[in-house]
Amino acid sequence: MFERMEAIMDRREGRRLRTIYWPALIENAGRLSFAIMRNVSHEGASFVGVSGVRAGDTISYKVANSEKIAAEVIWTDGDRIGVRNNSAVADLTFSLDQPYRSVRLPIEAPVSVFKLGAELHGQLKNLSQRGACIAHNAIFSPGEYLTLKIGKITIEKVTVVWTVGGDAGLRFSHALQPEVLRQALDILQQNMSHPSSLRSIAA
Repeated sequence: MFERMEAIMDRREGRRLRTIYWPALIENAGRLSFAIMRNVSHEGASFVGVSGVRAGDTISYKVANSEKIAAEVIWTDGDRIGVRNNSAVADLTFSLDQPYRSVRLPIEAPVSVFKLGAELHGQLKNLSQRGACIAHNAIFSPGEYLTLKIGKITIEKVTVVWTVGGDAGLRFSHALQPEVLRQALDILQQNMSHPSSLRSIAA
């Protein structure tokens, strides 16, 4: 069924890149979710790993360094969806020739950081498959190794890449699996006490 719908979209929308495996951030009814973009064209895209979305819904999505893209859900099949952009967008496939930057999840929430066994508290500012940005009151230096804990998820061998004022950029030793990032995002959104902690996808 999925392949048939993909073929229909191909005929309607022209050539479509079929080898994409890009992390994507989707916003629907004020809630963020993490998914994988599998196909893309000027007119639309398809994603896998999406839940709680129905045909006819209006969503927004981002991949890599793209701007916020508004789209309508045209079809769903389990955790797969196909969307049609509300307006033509720039060709996202150019990113294949550019250094890839993981899509950032713009969510703020308390997190724990461990340095030399000591637990410190910080504020998550954004999260991606390959790293995070946190605000903190501790003293970190580039090159230091930390452990980051988000709810029940523990990420070890995290490297401090940069520090500016009270912020620190962290790099993970390996990219988080999509299911781990989805779990972390769910934990953060469930535990937030203030809706303002969840920032919409930046335009």
